[in-house]
Amino acid sequence: MHDLAVHPRTHGQGVGRRLAQALFGTARGLGLVHGALVAVLDARPFWENLGFAAAAPGQGTTALASYPGQALYMVRRIDA
Repeated sequence: MHDLAVHPRTHGQGVGRRLAQALFGTARGLGLVHGALVAVLDARPFWENLGFAAAAPGQGTTALASYPGQALYMVRRIDA
């Protein structure tokens, strides 16, 4: 998946959470065990609530300069 965005009218209704959880289920079904993403536009709390954490310094950060504003590389296990 490249982006996850929901229409502003649906904010707070759990749509983003349900979409992300469906993606995790598909990933587990494919045998994937790790997920990674770049959180932008103040999305860090959303992803932290889904179990993502900031990656270790230097891990996956080489491309962050191409993102506008504050961008954070985040990771989590998705096989549990």
